[in-house]
Amino acid sequence: MIGRFTAAGVVIASMVGTGVFVALGYQAASIKSTFAILLLWVLGGIYALCGAFCYAELASRMPRSGGEYHFLSRIYHPALGFLAGWATVTVGFAAPTAVAALAFASYMSILTTDLNEQLMAVGMILLCGCMHMGKAEVGRSFQNGFTAIKIVLLVGLVVMFLFLTIDPQPVSLLPGKGDLNMVLTMEFATAFVFVTYSFSGWNAAVYVAGEIRRAKQIVPYALLGGTTLVLALYLLLNYAFLQSIPFAEIEALESKEKIAALAVGKIFSGQGEKISNLLISIGLISTVGALVFISPRISQAIGEDFKPLSFLSRKNKNGIPVTAICAQLFLSILFVLASNLQSILMYVEFTLISFSFLTVFGLFLLRRKCSGSFEGYMAWGFPWTPLLFLLMSGWVLVSVFSRHTLESCVGLLTILAGLALYFLSSRSSIK
Repeated sequence: MIGRFTAAGVVIASMVGTGVFVALGYQAASIKSTFAILLLWVLGGIYALCGAFCYAELASRMPRSGGEYHFLSRIYHPALGFLAGWATVTVGFAAPTAVAALAFASYMSILTTDLNEQLMAVGMILLCGCMHMGKAEVGRSFQNGFTAIKIVLLVGLVVMFLFLTIDPQPVSLLPGKGDLNMVLTMEFATAFVFVTYSFSGWNAAVYVAGEIRRAKQIVPYALLGGTTLVLALYLLLNYAFLQSIPFAEIEALESKEKIAALAVGKIFSGQGEKISNLLISIGLISTVGALVFISPRISQAIGEDFKPLSFLSRKNKNGIPVTAICAQLFLSILFVLASNLQSILMYVEFTLISFSFLTVFGLFLLRRKCSGSFEGYMAWGFPWTPLLFLLMSGWVLVSVFSRHTLESCVGLLTILAGLALYFLSSRSSIK
């Protein structure tokens, strides 16, 4: 069974991927204010925490693996839950796994230029899959170890930037002239999408709740503790980036992904790209591992409920859902081979935020239905925190749909395509 540290580590590892290392380059191109950029990350943290408050109560009331699949099935209808599980398994985890693995290969390529990046990405996915298909203790040790390394590396980067930068740049923590008006622009809303992607994973522990001991108590701790730690690290890292690099240099950066390399280069002249790439690639190992670990638990829950898909619930002698893991590895590798993932990311965000919106809204319905006393975790700030989450989610959905209409429509079509599989599966009756 998963304990407190591993559960929180899964949240942290899922959240901290490439997003925080590349978002600033894109944000600075359209937002000319250090205050507004830092505000983006504060709002992203508030968004994630509000969602974590709500999911923590839902997990405390319904402690089973599956995440939105389980919640929406219980609150609304099994069909809606199945659609959420279908979208989450097929794209919601497979695509981000491929993105993280390809990012690992890209960052490592500067050190091993003779290796094919796609093969490196596939190799990383298979390695993480093998680690999580053996004994549970081995997978937990692998995951915990690389998550701890990631946290140490992030803290080390922040300390290095804050205290070793020779010519620190001024960073305004208070709004200047025109800064508040910038917050109301579509550019600010679009930049916020990058932030929500960087914070995605704040709900990771609910997907494996069935394997967490004392889930009613530990899942809320993992969601809130992991999200709070990541928020603090993100704010410190972006403040350190802005202090280390002149704003004009960030705007002029041709490759937006090289923010970290530019910052490290200010301290280690000539070696910035190699050092930063090595540190980021090491940190990405735990991200790929966490995603490979989490997603099969959703497939497993679906297989337990639908007879035609029962093969997904098969476990080996160690209690590991090997068939579901193999299916997830196959899907992730397909996305790696597709390789063109920029538009997929917007598609993923629109799809997953839609289901998160419905899940948090479902908390209102659940409280109304279960009006009696409840001894588990209750969402802090209810009803204001879920209302704020719904407002911010709606803001992101409108922004993504208006700027990436094609990807959003493809996301909706994919969700509807899951209906066919649901009706085929449900005709054999739900167990």
